[in-house]
Amino acid sequence: MYSLAPNPWPIQPSRASDLRASLTVLDQGGPALLGYRPGTHTPVAIGYSDDQGIYVIVPELSHLLGQSDPIAVLRWLWVAAWAVALLFSGIVARSLLRSGWAAFTAPPTLLVCIFSFGFGDIYWVTAWAIVALMPLLLLLERRRPRGLHSALVLIALVAGVASAVRSEAGLPVALGAIAVTALAGGRTPLRVAAAATVILAYLAPTTIVLPAIRAHRDHRSGLSLSANEPTSHPLWHSLYIGLGYTPNRYGIHYADRYAIAAAGETDPGARFLSPAYARALHRQVDRLIRSDPSFVAKAEGQKAVVELAHAGRYLLLLALLLPGALTARGSARLRPGELALFLPALAIGALPAIVAAPYRDYELMLLATLGTLGLLAIGSTAARAEAGWPVARPRETEMTSATRAPGARPAALVRRTRLALGELWRDWPTRTTLRALLVAGAVVAVAFAFARHFEAEHERWDQGEPSAPTVVLAGAHPSLAGRRA
Repeated sequence: MYSLAPNPWPIQPSRASDLRASLTVLDQGGPALLGYRPGTHTPVAIGYSDDQGIYVIVPELSHLLGQSDPIAVLRWLWVAAWAVALLFSGIVARSLLRSGWAAFTAPPTLLVCIFSFGFGDIYWVTAWAIVALMPLLLLLERRRPRGLHSALVLIALVAGVASAVRSEAGLPVALGAIAVTALAGGRTPLRVAAAATVILAYLAPTTIVLPAIRAHRDHRSGLSLSANEPTSHPLWHSLYIGLGYTPNRYGIHYADRYAIAAAGETDPGARFLSPAYARALHRQVDRLIRSDPSFVAKAEGQKAVVELAHAGRYLLLLALLLPGALTARGSARLRPGELALFLPALAIGALPAIVAAPYRDYELMLLATLGTLGLLAIGSTAARAEAGWPVARPRETEMTSATRAPGARPAALVRRTRLALGELWRDWPTRTTLRALLVAGAVVAVAFAFARHFEAEHERWDQGEPSAPTVVLAGAHPSLAGRRA
């Protein structure tokens, strides 16, 4: 993992600058989330327009370890997080599917899955939360051990930390933990109390810990740095420029300055990323939805098609293996009720790329959810094959002296493997799998064809972007919109 991780770690320059500025203040005895403007002693809020968990975790770890480069620590954090997931993947697969073969295949298939996600700044946290924590929820729902509620609270707390690093990265996990709590049985007051504890554990990092850190920073600096600054990603900013993914008559491009221009024309006094700025863009999006709903629907639909094409390989894998996993026997079977735990992750994971733009960083939660289902389906197939292996054992009458001759052992193993694969094939829901593959193949092929067209349009639209951002506001005179188009 360490050797394959890129060095230096890919990260946005503004994030890297804020991480280093925060570490400098910590090394000087200052509080977290505080920095100074270059060359001055003017205090500034670190990560004020971003999710701030990473600006606490990485500088604090760097300070604690005596490291001068927080970007290297972020790289090590990626290595450690995925190494833990790899380390326990075989144990989880063995406990969940009751199969040594599933345990054996879990780490290498997970490793392939990890590298299919790529190395995206801090966005990998969204994939890690799903891949590492959702199988644990599935295991707890299936086994329901004595310490079920304590385990769910711990998982929700880790999910909350993930959401502090990247908005809502752990929300599907928290919703799944609440569902497992509700399905666990027992008296209603106990289940309600357990669900409330899970919710509190998930919300604590973002609604209790981070506000307390910001309040401590403001107290130490003597300034109210949190008063008028956002503390997470601006929703309406991303939603507005996301409407400019492809050519449009409003002149919107997927670039920050177009949202700034629209907000400036709507409310000239609105400061960038201030509450007034968010309200101005909110009004613009509302007006676009009311005055030109077909444009909004088309823009979001195009991005959904591109995202579907990007998820094609995962969908084909599921079409191939999931029918077998749903019809397996015993612990190898994945039940529809268990897979329903992944529905929130699919819904929430599809939103960022549709709201903003279908870039891989924004698609990671969806791809991680599909990838996790694929890993479970692979494990179920391995467990199913293992169950058929004893059936393929050669008959005692065949174990003559000839079969014990040199070279006979490999030949017997090959024959046994063929028998086991034949047994797996005979027991496999072939017709259902073929139908699923045909449907998935057709959908992915159509989505791929349209997606290439939309991506080419996006490229041309970006290349023709004017140097000075000008936009036509919603409700403007049709002739202006036509001229811009």
